[in-house]
Amino acid sequence: MNFQIRSSHIAAFACLTGSSVAATIAPPSDPTSIPGVVDFQYDSYYVLGGDHVAQWSSDTDAYSWDHPMLASADPVLGEQTGWTHLTRWVAFTVTEPVVLSLRLEAVAGVMIPDQNDPGNLIAAGDDLVPAFTLWSGFEAQREDGSLGLNNPNGGHRWDNDGDLTTWMDQLTYFAHDGNEAAAASLERTLVLPAGDYTMNIAGHKPGAFDPVGLRDGFTATLATSPVPEPGAAALVLATLGAGLLRRQRKGSPEGH
Repeated sequence: MNFQIRSSHIAAFACLTGSSVAATIAPPSDPTSIPGVVDFQYDSYYVLGGDHVAQWSSDTDAYSWDHPMLASADPVLGEQTGWTHLTRWVAFTVTEPVVLSLRLEAVAGVMIPDQNDPGNLIAAGDDLVPAFTLWSGFEAQREDGSLGLNNPNGGHRWDNDGDLTTWMDQLTYFAHDGNEAAAASLERTLVLPAGDYTMNIAGHKPGAFDPVGLRDGFTATLATSPVPEPGAAALVLATLGAGLLRRQRKGSPEGH
């Protein structure tokens, strides 16, 4: 089975009322268009200020955020692991501290190459259970390709709720939402300091693995607003402190 489907549908940006858009698409064939990135294969890159919105549609694997076929007693990652090359990797930069509103929603009508006939386009599924993981930083280089099965970024597995992915040496875990309610959409609001971020978008369909209809379509929206003054610094520090606490708990027996 060919898992190397890469969507050609990174759609146009949508602009909210009263907001402007500052975003740049970095095609997968040119990762060096992202500052500091050498050959890690991001699907797109966005630059967002304090009052911006980017919206696009793409596809991802239905099970890849916590893939049933990877459920094993991995000595490092444990049973909850993502499958790297089946997912979408998004890079974005925020130019100032922002409140980020993130929405992921299953949608119909996203066209993808047919796995059995790559020259033909078919509709992706429309029942995605969207999930995401967010890290601060960009990963500059992909891992040795021999470590991953048909994976342009090398490492085959990734830790979906922490910093335990050994081949990711430039990313720091920030947040995740596995969508345990199995809803067709999820929304999160996060306070982000200025800087670079990596987001993985994947599917977390419950139940036993079903190889039929692996790819599902989604629409993603990133909307920013300024951090309210005079509490901007306090909010950013509180967010950073909470992230540190999460990482400490992740490393403790009771936090895993």
